[in-house]
Amino acid sequence: MSKQWVSRIFWALLAAALIGLGVYLWQHHNLTEQDVQEWARSAHPLWVIGMILVLPMFGFPISITLFITGVRFGFGWGMAIVTLVVLLQLLAALPLGRGPLNRVAHKCFGDRVHALRNASTRSQAVITFFTTLIPGPPYIGKIYGLAAAHVPPSIYLGIGWPIFVITAVPLVGLGGAAFNVNADRILLFVALAALLALGLHWVRKRWGGKAVANAS
Repeated sequence: MSKQWVSRIFWALLAAALIGLGVYLWQHHNLTEQDVQEWARSAHPLWVIGMILVLPMFGFPISITLFITGVRFGFGWGMAIVTLVVLLQLLAALPLGRGPLNRVAHKCFGDRVHALRNASTRSQAVITFFTTLIPGPPYIGKIYGLAAAHVPPSIYLGIGWPIFVITAVPLVGLGGAAFNVNADRILLFVALAALLALGLHWVRKRWGGKAVANAS
């Protein structure tokens, strides 16, 4: 598929997503958290899957879509769907980040994209690991920034895919616990999310800077 067609498909999907989201928000401008949960429980599964697949690729917070996935499908099926959706998002981001969104990524991340593109394979692997693992840049910035830097697919998918899936566990679990109205599970996944956040913060402070510096 040519870059021109990739660009056309991208902008068509973006327009459809924005129009659909705008119409829905206009019709439901007084949404509450309870409304979102009720919608997630009653919405057609294909609509929910389409939403969680497309919206994060245009900047919609992935944390919300992960929670909705858990609410709609429960934890087990939710994680199975997230695993597939993340893979599809990464596969789609590769041509987009290297095509129509390449200039955008370079403007957002500047010299970092250029430096990562010219780094050794080992450096690219280390930086990809910490970029995907540690909270900070939004999901959209991570997937398109790494793609624009021409990180090899073996690193981009081999490291990014499992880490994005693993870090999705607490939010999908929270949604699944809300789906089953299980207070004990809600507390469990809240605690897990807190421990994960603290652990990632400690990893960043302890090893993140040194590892990236040594890899450069």
